[in-house]
Formats: sequence, C-alpha cells, structure tokens
Amino acid sequence: MAKIHLKARGDNNTGDMDGRRPKKRLMLFKTHKLVTGATKLMKAALYYDLKVCKKLMQDGADLKEKTKEYGVSVMHFAAANKKHGIELVKYFASLGCGKIQFDSEGEQPLDYAVREEAFAVAKELCRLIDPSFNLLHYCVTKSNLEAAKRVHDLYPQLVIEPNLEGKNSLHVAAMMADQQMCEWLIDEVGINVHCVSAGTNRTALHFVGYNVAYGEVLVKFFISRGLHVDQNDINNLTPIHVALSFQNLLVADVLIDNNANLKVKYCDANLAFYCVNKNNLLSVKLLYKKDERLFHELLLGKTIAHWAALNADLDVFKWLIEVAKVNTDADEKGRTLLHYVAQNENYGDNLVEYIVSTIEIDVNEKCKLGWTPLMAALSFTNLVVCAKLFKLGADSRIKFDEENLLIFCVSNNLLESARFLHEMDDGLIDEELQDGNTIFHIAAAFADVDMCDWLIEEGVDSFELNSINYSSALHAASLNVVHGAEVVEYLVLNMQFDTNYKNRLGITPFLEAVQSGNIGVVEKLCELGADPTVHYNGVNLVHKCIILDALDVAKVLHRHFGYLIHMRGIRNENSLQIAAELGNSRFYNWFLENGVDQHAENINGEKVSDLLPWLSRNLYN
Repeated sequence: MAKIHLKARGDNNTGDMDGRRPKKRLMLFKTHKLVTGATKLMKAALYYDLKVCKKLMQDGADLKEKTKEYGVSVMHFAAANKKHGIELVKYFASLGCGKIQFDSEGEQPLDYAVREEAFAVAKELCRLIDPSFNLLHYCVTKSNLEAAKRVHDLYPQLVIEPNLEGKNSLHVAAMMADQQMCEWLIDEVGINVHCVSAGTNRTALHFVGYNVAYGEVLVKFFISRGLHVDQNDINNLTPIHVALSFQNLLVADVLIDNNANLKVKYCDANLAFYCVNKNNLLSVKLLYKKDERLFHELLLGKTIAHWAALNADLDVFKWLIEVAKVNTDADEKGRTLLHYVAQNENYGDNLVEYIVSTIEIDVNEKCKLGWTPLMAALSFTNLVVCAKLFKLGADSRIKFDEENLLIFCVSNNLLESARFLHEMDDGLIDEELQDGNTIFHIAAAFADVDMCDWLIEEGVDSFELNSINYSSALHAASLNVVHGAEVVEYLVLNMQFDTNYKNRLGITPFLEAVQSGNIGVVEKLCELGADPTVHYNGVNLVHKCIILDALDVAKVLHRHFGYLIHMRGIRNENSLQIAAELGNSRFYNWFLENGVDQHAENINGEKVSDLLPWLSRNLYN
C-alpha cells in the first residue's frame, strides 16, 4: 500500500493519497471546533474512510488524544463525517473510544453529528450508545425543531417508538422542549395529544412538571388542547404531584391557577404530606400559601410533624414547627417525635437535638408499648441517632419486658446495634436474665452465627447452662426458626456441643426441635449424627410427631432413619397402633404406605384391627 501523508496540527495541507494530491475540499462545517488543532487521525476521521484510519492506528496514532483548544476527540470528528462516519464510529467504539464524551463546551459526538446533518451517523451513534436510544427523542430533548423534522423525514418510524420508560416523542417534548415542538408533533406529525405513557399512564401534562424552561407556557397549551388538569396516572398521581415532587413551582402555580385539585391524595397522603415525605421545602411553602388546612390533617394517625420527623431534614422540620405551627403532640400510641426521628437515617441526628432543645420532649419518654426513643433507634440500627440520644441523656439501663436493652438487640438479631450499645455500656452483657437463660442462649434462640461469634469474642461463656432447667445453648438453638440450622451446625462443629446432652427434664436438643416443629433444625441434627432413638417418658421421636400431628417432621426423620417408624412404644405398641389410638388418619395411612406391621400386638395383645373402631370413632366424633 502506498504511503498516506497527513500533516500534523496546524498544517492546512493534508497531504496526498496514493502518491497524488487530493482534490481540493470545499467542505464547510457548522462546528468551528472541527477546523482547529486536529491531529492526523482526527483529520482522517473527518475526511477519509476506515482504511485510512486503520493505517494510522497501525502506525501508532493516539486514539485518546484531544484537541488542546476545545478538547475534541477522534469520535467527535468521525461523527461529522457524513460519507464514512457510520463505519468509523463503529470502528473507534470497538477500540474503546468513548461514544459519550464531552468537549470543553459540554458537547458529545452526537451533537456534532446532528449539527452537521450526518443523521445516519447520528442514528448509528444512538444504537451504539443504547439500542433503545431514539434519535428523534434526542433532537426533541435539545428542542432542535429543524433537526427533528429532518430526522422524522428520514426515519418516520422513530416517532412511534417509546423509550425504555414508555414515553413517546410528545411526552419527551413536554418534559424538555418548547411549545413549537409540541405543536409540530401534534398538528403535523399527528401524535394524539391524549396519548399516555406505557406502564405509567401519564399524559403530556404530567411530564410538563419536569420542564423548567417552558413548563409554565406548556401547562396552558396542553389544557387548551383538552388535557385534564387532574388526570391520574397508574399510581393515582396527578400533574400537580409531579410538579411539586420536582419542585417546579412555576408549573405547580399555573396548575393551581387552572383549578388543579389540592385535595387529591396519594396513598392516603394529601399534597402537604406528600411533599414533606419527599423533603421538598419549596413545594411545602407553596402549598401552605394555597391552603393551610392541609397541614392540620392526619395520615394513618400521624400528624405532619410525625411524618417530617420520619423523612424530612431540619429545614423542613423547623419550618413546620416555627412557621406552620403544626401539632407536635405524641400519637395515639404515645410515640413522640423522638420515636419517629429514630427511623430517620438521613437527617435524624440534627432533628434530635432540635426537638430536645426546642420542643422539650423527654429523651427517655416511653410510648404505650414501653419503648423509649433509644430503643426505636436501636431497632432501626440508626446508630447516628443513638449516639445523639446518648449525648442528650438517653438511659441505657431502661428495661423492656424485664430485660435490658442489650438483650433486646440480641433477641432481635441487631448485631450493629448490640455492638454500639456494648461500647456505650459494657456492663449490660453481664446482667442475669429472669428465666435462667444467659445472653448466649438468647442469641442461639433468636439470632444468627455472627451474633453468637461476637458474644464469644466479648468473653461470654457459650457453655454456661440455663440456671433453672440446665438447658444448653444447643437446646435454645433448636427453637431458632430463622437461623437455627446454621447456629446448630456452628455450635456442634465449631464449639463441639454435645447433640445428645439432656437437660434437667431429660430433653435433648433433638427432642426440643421435634417438639417445636423446627424442620430445618431437625434436618441439621439428623445430618450431624444426633441420636434419633432418644425417648421422653417412653415416647420416641416419631411417636412424638404423631401426638403433635407433625407429619412433615416425621417424614424428615424417616428419610434419615427409616427404622424409627418400626420402633415400639412403652406399651409395646408400634407406630400404626398409636396412630389408630389417637385417631390420626394421616399418620395411619402414611405408616401403612411405608410398611409398618399391621399384625403386631401391644402389651395387651391387641392388634391394629382391634383398634380400628377406635380410629373410626376418633375420626368422626
């Protein structure tokens, strides 16, 4: 191949191709940034084809280089190449050149392609960026009517294609363009002004709520074209909800002037509650000017101050208290503003101090359930609020159901809250419990392995027995429905707990799990080799299942230990006879299916056939 000569930056002579000087180019570009400071590769991307650019890349051209003057990339230059741009942008994109990158004035290659009317290249760039990216929508967002018209002429199918959010071209125009664009789409392109977005059922008037530049005018325009000011979307949001949510006050004001209903509700919340929950102070102030009564209603038994404590920041909260003078009393369950702030993860710490100092609510006040604000904050693992409550005098020694707050955290598997509380008050971990259990028993019964691990790290004796019935932590774990299997495995394999240890009542962890119907733990104890032949008052595990009508548990035991269903009871009766005596037809039929002896005799010489009338009587009485 003959050499290709391209001059470097600042040289107007771009060299020759195949040994000949090129024909004089008369190309004029609307983008002045294309004619300043271009490298050889940039010039090739603008004027030549893929073959030339590939050769330059092979010779070591820098794909990442940008012009010093305007920060224009190779992709920007390729985007303006009407003749070869499609193949070039695909090639450069395959090499990792950014499809979306900005020059010093914030323009991307797609802007260059549209300005230079390289619409085929622009369409390809859209596809490379995202197959669902619509070039017509892009022109509409730029409020570029002339480009939109050209694109529509070239690719008329684009106008009917919704974007990923279900918006069509008119909805996009309502969000970002001017009235002229909307008029063209309705009057010339033929989009139905009443069309709604796919998935959300929003009209153009909903989307005007996002349009800061032209929204005020567009509200009047779309209402004049017949759109209803209070039209609900699929979530029962009206246009004014959208405008207030986006804090587009000009649009909201015009909607109100055009009789938008201020009594509309979303999930039972009026507009004031809606805006407070979104922490939109400007919208809150506007609504207060329009209708103060909105601020004195209740939502689910809570005042607007309660909802602000849950979701808003200090500015919104202070304004409600100091300007709107809203009700700050506790709710019907005795929960104060501090109880609600306990759930506010984003702004709660600032609100706590303000509430305590300004509204003078007791930091240790209990609600009717017996919870203090500190307990509420611990339950939501809002440690920032916890720290502030401690600083302001929260009492860590308050009891709940006769137990301390660390037990509360452990029993609710709140590890981070437990760690925090232990750092604040390390004496809580040593307090005795009312029922004879240790804190490790509580963890085994209600929490996960991480909680158990942490307690051991803090020096808790995992092997200490219940002081009343001598149950081990493994007995407690057998009652743990959520995390029991993993805790049992941890205690047996890591801590070497005895699976067959009997407490003072003669109950093993296996029997405890069967009695509680904890299938996950039963399965795990079977796998770990616990003794399945244990009896309690002469009753084995399968017989216990019959008494409890726990067929699912019995099936787990049978899968691991098939012989259990054939074992005899204290009166020499087999499982089939016990099921017959108890009138349990489910177990009776299951035992028959699994071959339990129908001819066996109990201590009284009775067979199953002798007990069948008893079975029938129990079934039908």
